[in-house]
Amino acid sequence: MTLERRFPDYGRVTNLCLAQKITLEQIAQKSGYDRCDIYGQTPACNECCVGSTPVIQSGLDIMQLSNTINSTSDTVQTCLSDNAGRYLCEYIYYTSLSIDKSRSIFVHVPPLDEPYSAEQLAEGLAAIVRGLVRQLRNLKLDQAVPT
Repeated sequence: MTLERRFPDYGRVTNLCLAQKITLEQIAQKSGYDRCDIYGQTPACNECCVGSTPVIQSGLDIMQLSNTINSTSDTVQTCLSDNAGRYLCEYIYYTSLSIDKSRSIFVHVPPLDEPYSAEQLAEGLAAIVRGLVRQLRNLKLDQAVPT
């Protein structure tokens, strides 16, 4: 069963890239994209073409997600980052956050066996997805409760 079928009300954007640890990105910057792509091009004015906010923070509680995984997992650990690299990763993340910061996350993952096996990485990513689904469920419940 796909996530869309199981949780149809939970739209989400999840992006992955390589890192030394399972790294959860918290923010993305609009500017600073001065490295050339494979065609020798950079974005106009070295800025992301969407959005107007200089810095966008995920509306998800990334710190809580990391703390929960780190305190409950025997095999993987996560860390937090405020710098997704000011290249393709951060550009993609900024674009995702511009579209919907309440449901966007960017996860950098290490190469296989450095230090985690494929099974351990899959377990870590599954824990991230479970944590995000829990957050979105709780948010939906909080919004449904009249104040």
